[in-house]
Amino acid sequence: MSKFSNKVVYVSGGAGNLGQAVAKTFLDKGATVIALDIDEAALKAAYIDAPDLLSTYVIDLTDPIACEFLSGRLEKENKIADILCALTGCFATGDPVYETPSEIFTRLFELNVQTLFTLVSACVPHMKANGGGKIITIGANAALNGLPNMGAYCASKSAVMKLTESMSAELKSNGFNINCILPTIINTPQNRASMPGTDPKDWETPESIANLICHLSSDAAEDIHGQMVRVGEQG
Repeated sequence: MSKFSNKVVYVSGGAGNLGQAVAKTFLDKGATVIALDIDEAALKAAYIDAPDLLSTYVIDLTDPIACEFLSGRLEKENKIADILCALTGCFATGDPVYETPSEIFTRLFELNVQTLFTLVSACVPHMKANGGGKIITIGANAALNGLPNMGAYCASKSAVMKLTESMSAELKSNGFNINCILPTIINTPQNRASMPGTDPKDWETPESIANLICHLSSDAAEDIHGQMVRVGEQG
């Protein structure tokens, strides 16, 4: 029997490159996976041949009412999350802070921070009543320091990191392990296209991060709390 065969795993950003890798890795290890994404077409395309252990839900994670409704529905179906992988996010760069368009600033905070806040607000009470669980968030190596022309992105990912630390301190005694992974550059088609001429051989892969998420979600990581886990080549 797989060590995740009795676990329910929520994966937000489930249609993305990392989300698909995480969902597949947990499915291969016997978990029941709930993949969440706002993009219905991308979600359907990502899981055309979905196994019985996978369910997909189209949801706007910035909408508290929608998140509360889905969380309650899943509780009634006996699918409370044991592991919550909060992967929804957005990257944008190119402008100094004072020239950053307000819509880009708002979008970064909505997709990187609001989605996390709304998701945990809806799910954690059910998880807490069920004895706790694991929560994995995605920060960024770039957000460890303010970088030029990346202010809004760094600020939004820094907020994710601080929320993770705060949640860990709040919920450690309730049976939770809550940690944050800090990628450098993930080797995806989108990143390769946006950085032509850059050699991606040292970039981390979605699969390697998925394996790390599985480790942090396992009993082997039961003593790891509130950590910022850096991955990729350190500059």
